[in-house]
Amino acid sequence: MEKNRKSFSEYISEQKVKIPNKGDLAEAILACGVAAKFFDPTSVVTRVSIEKMLGKVLSTRKAQLDREDKVSGKTTIKVSDTITLSVGIRKREWEFISNRKNWDLIDWQFASVAKYCNTYKRLLRYTSLLYRNSKENKIVVDADGLSDQKGTKADIKVKIDDKVVNMQMSLKVTGGDQIGQMSGVPFDKQVKLFSLLGVDVTPARAKYEELINKVDIGLAFTHRDETKKGLGREIHLAVRQANLVVHQEAKKQLDAKMKAKDAKFIDQVTDFLRNAATGNDPTIEVVKLSTKGFKRAKFGKKYVQNVKDAMPHLKVDVNKQPEGDAETVIYDSRIGKSNSAAARLFKIRGKIIFESKTTKTEGYHLKIYVRNLIESGDLMFDLASDL
Repeated sequence: MEKNRKSFSEYISEQKVKIPNKGDLAEAILACGVAAKFFDPTSVVTRVSIEKMLGKVLSTRKAQLDREDKVSGKTTIKVSDTITLSVGIRKREWEFISNRKNWDLIDWQFASVAKYCNTYKRLLRYTSLLYRNSKENKIVVDADGLSDQKGTKADIKVKIDDKVVNMQMSLKVTGGDQIGQMSGVPFDKQVKLFSLLGVDVTPARAKYEELINKVDIGLAFTHRDETKKGLGREIHLAVRQANLVVHQEAKKQLDAKMKAKDAKFIDQVTDFLRNAATGNDPTIEVVKLSTKGFKRAKFGKKYVQNVKDAMPHLKVDVNKQPEGDAETVIYDSRIGKSNSAAARLFKIRGKIIFESKTTKTEGYHLKIYVRNLIESGDLMFDLASDL
C-alpha cells in the first residue's frame, strides 16, 4: 500500500465526522486570514499562512505578534507593529477546528478566505500603509463571538490604534442568508416588522387573531412527536395560516407602492435592507463565502442609486408550500422568478416551530413560536456595490 493512501478504516472514520456550524468555523478562518495579511503584507495569503495563524490561537484563543515595519531610506531605526488576534467560537466548533485533521473537510473556506484577503482593496491599503509608515501601530483583529455582541452586526472587528476602522465584516456562508429577524406570536410584532417597509398590516389583525384564538398557543408539549399530530399539528397549522394572512396583506400594499413608484418607499426599502444587514453601521460590509469564492455587499450611495434604478423591475410575491410557512419575496423579474436566489433582493420568511425550553416550573417543554426571518438574495450583493 502506498504510504500516503488512506486505509478504508481511515476513510470511513473521516466520513463520520459531522461538520458543525460552518458560519462559526468561517469566522475563525477569516479572522486568521486578515491577521495573516497584516502580519506579512507583501505576501499572498494562502491556506498555509491561514493555518499558521490558526495554529497560533488554538491553545489560548488569543495571539499577540510583532511585525517589523519596512525600513525606509530615510531612517535605519527598526519599528514594529503589534498584531493581536482573538478568536472565540462555541465549544463544539472549537473542538472541530482544533483538530487539524478536520481542516481538509472545510478546505473551501480556506480557499475563499484567501481569495477575499488577496483582493479586498481596503485591507490591502491598510496593511501596506501600516507596514511602510515607520510608526508603531496596534492592530486588533477580533473574532470573539462569545463576548457581548450587542450593538454590532460585525463578526470580524478590526481596530487600529484603538480606533474602529472602515473595515468591519459581517460574515455569511452558503445556506446562511439570514441578516435579521423579528420574533414573537403577538400581532404587534408583525405590525412592527412590516412598518419598517412603510406597510401597515393592521387590516389583517382581526383574521390573524381569529385564527390564533382557535387554538391554545400556550399549550406545552413534553415530546417532539406530540407536536406533529393531534393538538400539536392543529396549533402549528393555525399559526402558519395566521402568519400567511399577514404576508398576503403586506403583499397587497407593497404591490400598490411599487406601481405608484413611491419615492418614499424606495428610501424605506434601502433603509430596511441596510439596517437588517449592518445595523446602519457604514463601517460594516457583508461577506458571504461559498465553494465558488465570495460575495461582498457595502451599503453606500451606489447602493441607493442601484436600488432606485432596479425599482421599476422589482416585483413582490408571497410563496407558501402546502402546510408550510409563508414568505414575502422582493425580486427582479428581469433576472428570474421569486424562487430564484439570483433574482431575489430579500425575503421575509416565516419560521413557525415548536421551540424547546427548560424552566424550573415547567421543566423541559415545547411551545409554538413565530419568527419572521429577513434573508438576503444574490441581488443584494449585486446592488450593494460601494466597495
